[in-house]
Amino acid sequence: MLKRFTFIKIIVILLFALLLMNEECQEINKPVKSAVIAPNPAIDKITLIMQIENETALNIGIFDMNGEMLLNNNTSEVYSAGEHRVEFNISQFISGTYLCKIDNENSTETIKFLVSK
Repeated sequence: MLKRFTFIKIIVILLFALLLMNEECQEINKPVKSAVIAPNPAIDKITLIMQIENETALNIGIFDMNGEMLLNNNTSEVYSAGEHRVEFNISQFISGTYLCKIDNENSTETIKFLVSK
């Protein structure tokens, strides 16, 4: 009975270690170290401020809460490591909540922002 209990403990510990390693690998593949929208709430324009970990191609889109894409950067633009600022003209948007989605082949980052007119 003791051997069986020890074996189960070992398996649980190994599964937990694998789970932790998987989470760490996902963080390593995440190209955007940090991202914020300013100002938030916004009126006419927003600036996406990103800190990029490693050079990567990113797609950036602005979506309404129904999932409809309203604006995008049109291409998978390659961003070098460091800080980047991307401006969007949102003067045509009505007051409400919107999402800025930043993605590449490995991960997606979503930032919620408000428009207040």
